[in-house]
Amino acid sequence: RRTVAKRVDELESYLRANNLSTHRVKLETEIQALMLEMLTNNFFGTDISDDDIRNRYVPALQGVIDHIVSDTVKNKLGVPITKWPAITSAIKKTKRDYADFEDLTDRVLASRAAGTHHWKQFKSDASDELIRSNIKVFLAGALEATTSFAGWAISHLARNKDAQEKVFSDVMQIQEYTPENLRGASYLNHVMEETLRLTPSLYFLPRFATTDTWIEMSDGRRLMIPHGTHVLLDVWHANRHEDHWGIAATGSPAADFIPERWQHIAQQERASKDRLHFGFGHGPRVCPGKHLGQLEVALVVGAFVKQFRFTAVNNENRVRAGVSTKPADGVLIDLELRNA
Repeated sequence: RRTVAKRVDELESYLRANNLSTHRVKLETEIQALMLEMLTNNFFGTDISDDDIRNRYVPALQGVIDHIVSDTVKNKLGVPITKWPAITSAIKKTKRDYADFEDLTDRVLASRAAGTHHWKQFKSDASDELIRSNIKVFLAGALEATTSFAGWAISHLARNKDAQEKVFSDVMQIQEYTPENLRGASYLNHVMEETLRLTPSLYFLPRFATTDTWIEMSDGRRLMIPHGTHVLLDVWHANRHEDHWGIAATGSPAADFIPERWQHIAQQERASKDRLHFGFGHGPRVCPGKHLGQLEVALVVGAFVKQFRFTAVNNENRVRAGVSTKPADGVLIDLELRNA
């Protein structure tokens, strides 16, 4: 909470010091830096400077993630980047990005020996090398997913002034963003759910059939998925299907950002399995960082709305898709202080 407050206050101080009534900013890069700082310094207990996070590790992680996307398609031989000769500037940069990612992982694992922060709760005799890949997935995956989640929430609110003001009414009296206080901010939570439904971080979920599996359809037909089949669950389009999320089911058109639909759903008292948006997956493969991610994003969005009014520069909210989905404009907004 102190980290978020510090970063938001710095932005407010910048506006006041420069006597700016409005300020245009591409917020995605700011969200990335904040999310990585919360992971490394608050969660794992490292002491990495803001300059290193912003100018070294965030670009490196983004470079690694972008390379993973292209490498999956282009690298037919499966030769890892570490084996490539550095014959082009692009290859040199990618190799530097991977080296910085390894260095960041080293710094996080170094805090394990000191038992700082949440390492105190990690009860395992596994060596650092055994959990190294898990830490890397946590750093890259959590940064990517929470940046997408928070970026979409602010992007939607920037195009919906009524919803933005309702969130402000929810958080204006909150002095401390504890989990309990955030749970009590009902409209903010509706915004979070609607963001994940309409613009999930992962537009599909990949699965692999480990055995022959029969699926029974609602009309009684049966489909057999053979062992070894790769299955892609199309979350993005399923969450926009009118039959499941449209007017008849939720009181609002499926393709629109309308947080009030979640109040409508609650009043219907529908079973939880009938209103799954799969924003974090579900069941045994549910995202292990679900509750941490929800808390982080609610904190960031709530604190931001409390101090600023903001408007999208572009009317259309286009999507950019890589490992995750993000607003194509990088969350480009014009903001102003609420208490100017």
